[in-house]
Amino acid sequence: LATTTGTSDTDRIVGMVKNAIYGIIAAKADGIENPTVGIANIDGARQTEKALLKLKEQGYDINFAESARADGGIVMRGNDLLSASADVMVMRGNDLLAGTPDIMVMDSLTGNLMMKIFSAYTTGGSYESLGFGYGPGIGDGYDRLIMIVSRASGAPVIAGAMEFATNLVKHNWKKIADDEFAKAKKAGFEAIIDELKNAGKKEAAPA
Repeated sequence: LATTTGTSDTDRIVGMVKNAIYGIIAAKADGIENPTVGIANIDGARQTEKALLKLKEQGYDINFAESARADGGIVMRGNDLLSASADVMVMRGNDLLAGTPDIMVMDSLTGNLMMKIFSAYTTGGSYESLGFGYGPGIGDGYDRLIMIVSRASGAPVIAGAMEFATNLVKHNWKKIADDEFAKAKKAGFEAIIDELKNAGKKEAAPA
């Protein structure tokens, strides 16, 4: 988990593109030197994929995961979510369970839903018994590490969140964040975000 619900952006696709960068930062700060990135096969996945491929072409190093399914590809499927193979990009359900990518990019609400399901599926939903909380709230210019848990989070989840926070501090998350944002901006990240926002405004405009 890199950030909690609603902190990335009010625009779904813009939020997903930002979440990819936030995820890379969180993964590196948690000790994964070259994390693989996949995109959940949800609404906006293809636009997110296009934007991230453009960012990579312009110089930002993204290590995309490849679906664990026989036909491969950069779109993650259901089994890839569970497995733990890795290396290209838009993932489907199984990719999530299989753990194909180190980072599974989603919009805020979908990510929040997945977090709740995975943390409480063994208890019937009322008690979160697994996981590491809802993330530290990574973002450009954010200089505070705030680990989120919920009222339903049990002792194992709170302990996991504390372990996660310890790893982030140990690996100097702030420096990693500053470095990654600088590299992304050099590759045209802000222009890509502006382009996506303008496209969203055009689509929302009345005919």
